[in-house]
Amino acid sequence: RSKGQNRALCEDIRDYYGESVGFYFSFLVHYSFWLTPMAILGAIWFIVQLATESKWGIATPGSTVVVVIAIFWSTFMIENWYRREWKLRYEWGMMRYKQTEVPRPTFNGRIVVSKENGEIIETYANWFVYYSKIIFSMSTMVLCICIVLAVVASLFILKKDQNDEVITIGIGMANSVQIFIMNKIYTWLAYKLNEWEGHRLQEEWYNNLVIKRIIFIVFNSFYSLFYIAFIDDNEEVYTSNEVRLEAVRTQLVTLFIMAIILQNSMEIFFPWLGTKVKQFCMARQEEEWQKNHNSPDYVADSPLMADDCDVAQGVYVRGVVDAADDNIQLSINDVDGTNDHHPGMRRQKSVAVNKFIMEDIEEQVNMSESPDVLDNTAEIVVLQGYIM
Repeated sequence: RSKGQNRALCEDIRDYYGESVGFYFSFLVHYSFWLTPMAILGAIWFIVQLATESKWGIATPGSTVVVVIAIFWSTFMIENWYRREWKLRYEWGMMRYKQTEVPRPTFNGRIVVSKENGEIIETYANWFVYYSKIIFSMSTMVLCICIVLAVVASLFILKKDQNDEVITIGIGMANSVQIFIMNKIYTWLAYKLNEWEGHRLQEEWYNNLVIKRIIFIVFNSFYSLFYIAFIDDNEEVYTSNEVRLEAVRTQLVTLFIMAIILQNSMEIFFPWLGTKVKQFCMARQEEEWQKNHNSPDYVADSPLMADDCDVAQGVYVRGVVDAADDNIQLSINDVDGTNDHHPGMRRQKSVAVNKFIMEDIEEQVNMSESPDVLDNTAEIVVLQGYIM
């Protein structure tokens, strides 16, 4: 797809899902476009490093230049996105969003008269309590960060004086699982704390959630790398700066690969597995029900609709369909009132539904809930940090 086609798709996504999701996919289009030249440069430089590793080691001459280029690339990419974002805000009518925003439905405050324009507004019942809750939430974040410090330190204490490659990779894998679990736990806690704080506007609610989550996720994801590079003073293991850099690289590669595996497992494999298990259980239940009750396949064969039935007690149908759909074909008999007990009653002989349409509907119904935009953005931030 061309860049123009992707931008047109973002417009359609914004029209259907709203501005928040539209901005997210617009950023993905922008980020993918800017990532192409840096990916080419990174691949070339990686080949150069592998070719000269026997002579220079991991610290290949010229690495500083590549790092400087990466820093400038990140700056230009973000600044260019700001321009694109402002353009989209203008096109999508979001320029005065802050001035026209109304209090959140769950906000519980008090009604006052504005001293600026005399309008009746809803504000915080007690500002001291509001800011006290925010301070408590930030203290909880600090406590969770301290837990991360203790867990990471414990992992490297287990390593002790061993510099075995297998043990190093094993520590990295254990650290990856710890990062994943702690991120999930704190994400749940951050949402609970954010609701408890009682923010007035949606923008305030979202900004506070971003601060809590991004600070913790970044610290949790990168602290082990910082620990190996600057804190771990085990001179028996890190005999030189070259060995320390090699340990950082091994840890980084392990974290990056494990992050991709864990994230894709949670978003693709486990939902797929859950869907298959659910379909299997539903099929078994349906077979048992039909076997025990001798269930009819069509309404016409149901004893409830027989001619000798005085009162129709109900109708058994296999699914709910829209008769106006062009993809559904109905075959209906007995519409002229030939039924003595129920004149004019339609008796349905068969319902033939387009198999592909129903498969698509069932697939969408059974799909798991899409991750929040902030969840996806946090993943991009972490993986971008690992790459850079």
